[in-house]
Amino acid sequence: MTGDQLVAEVLPILLSALVVGFGALSLLLASIHGYRNLRQQHERRVLSELRTERLALAAGEDDIDAIQRLLTIPASYRPTLQRAVAQDMAYLRGAPTSGMARILGAWNSRDRWLRERRSWSSARRAEAARALGLLEDSSLLWALLPLLRDRVPEVRVAAARSLGRLRAPESAMRILEAVDSDRPLAAWVAIDVLGKIPHAHHYVQQGLRSRSPLVRETAARVAGEYGLVGAAPALRHAARREEQPRTLCAIVDALSVVGNARDDDLLKELALEHSSRLVRIRCLEGAVRRGELETALLMVDATDETICDAAVRALARTEEGAAALRSLHPDHPLVAHELAIRQLRPGAAP
Repeated sequence: MTGDQLVAEVLPILLSALVVGFGALSLLLASIHGYRNLRQQHERRVLSELRTERLALAAGEDDIDAIQRLLTIPASYRPTLQRAVAQDMAYLRGAPTSGMARILGAWNSRDRWLRERRSWSSARRAEAARALGLLEDSSLLWALLPLLRDRVPEVRVAAARSLGRLRAPESAMRILEAVDSDRPLAAWVAIDVLGKIPHAHHYVQQGLRSRSPLVRETAARVAGEYGLVGAAPALRHAARREEQPRTLCAIVDALSVVGNARDDDLLKELALEHSSRLVRIRCLEGAVRRGELETALLMVDATDETICDAAVRALARTEEGAAALRSLHPDHPLVAHELAIRQLRPGAAP
């Protein structure tokens, strides 16, 4: 048999095999696609039917009927429902509940989420971080802390929020330091999370001693946001040695909230002598918030028009300050202008 004859006999067989194989592969792919569509449709229907129960858990409610119903769903739909509840909690900012911990414990989902946190998909890593926080198990710190340095911001935020739900003081400094890393955590997220962790003034004191200006600033903002009176001595010490104007402004703002009468002289000194105009303005505003009007009244006659204007505005916001301006500076043009504007505001006293 010649080569041409062999090719003529074998080629049709090969072509037939390829056609059959292509048809079988097409049928297989179509079946997989159809199964996935049916599965997704059924999952959407299940999630829709359980929407009330999902939202009850995500909002932080321990609804017994919702818990019982969720405990009875088939195991194959539990991962989808877990992701849905975790996403609902991210939007509603609910608190972890004993019901949520009970459901996740009954589903034995811990090992699955520990595996998912290493997934190639950032969405799955974020879902894993949220779900691990719902377990309310402080022993999971080792699994969540590395996610603070994930390459995707959404995962870092999810990990930080879960650490806040665990309320573990050991994680506080790691969260603070994460705001100034090569993969930074947004400062507003860190401030929101750190307010949920107990003994906050201890890690604020540590943060104020950090070498990073951004970490020091964030620590000061936490102290001011949550009124951490225990951090006042550390803030007072930091204000005297801080060289970065922006960080010093955050420290001054916090001192005006948590400080006492001992801090009035410090604010007055900084307002009168500091080289940064921004710091001077923040100090006089802080002094007015504390009810100490002398500093701002001294600045009304400042040669710097910006500082003068800031002093007048700060004083005009309070009844006592407005009265002092009328009494001591009745002919000052900025005072007259600001007081006239104040009279036009809704609810302003005549």
